[in-house]
Order: sequence, then C-alpha cells, then structure tokens
Amino acid sequence: MSALVRTTNFSIDWYACLAAAQRFFPHLSIEIIEEPPHQWFDAALARQIAVHMMRRVLNWPQRQIASETGRSRARVFYSLKTVDQRLIDPGFARAYERAVNGSPTGEERRSHG
Repeated sequence: MSALVRTTNFSIDWYACLAAAQRFFPHLSIEIIEEPPHQWFDAALARQIAVHMMRRVLNWPQRQIASETGRSRARVFYSLKTVDQRLIDPGFARAYERAVNGSPTGEERRSHG
C-alpha cells in the first residue's frame, strides 16, 4: 500500500473518530477537537477519545497515530491511559459504546421523537 493511500485511509478514519468523539461534546466543532485550545479540558478529552478509538477500535499503530496527528508517542499513550481509566465508569463506557457504534445519544433520541 502506498504512503498516499495509507495517509488517506488514516485521514478518513481520523475524521470519523473525531466525529464520533464529538457526540460526547456536541458544543465543540471538529476543528476545536482536532486542535484543542490550551485549558479547554472538554476539547482535550474529546481528542483523547478520538485517539483511543483510532488505536483500540480501528487498530492503528500508536507510532502512526503520533506521526499523523503531530503528537508525541508519549502523548498518544497518555490519551489511551486517560480514556482507559474513564471507561471504568459505567456511564462513560455506555456513552463510549454509543459513540463507537453510532447509536443515538440521549439528546439525539429526544430530538427525533
């Protein structure tokens, strides 16, 4: 597989994970999640969720996630650790599963009847 195809596939998967993470924080744009401003903890967590989905759900290598997103491998590891720790909470785990599976969130269910 060529580097261009790998990068394109990564970009598609990355955008899908950013969009899935946005389901946790609908008030944030994908652009804000991708490059969270300093001190925007909700945006930083949303980005960590997207990184976690890339690694744990889509099985992208940590090195490639770091390289393609312009983050250090340590940052990627920290993101994985943070989300793994949050997944211990049953409510967070249910929300994560809904985001991964594309199931409607509570707000989406209410707005669609």
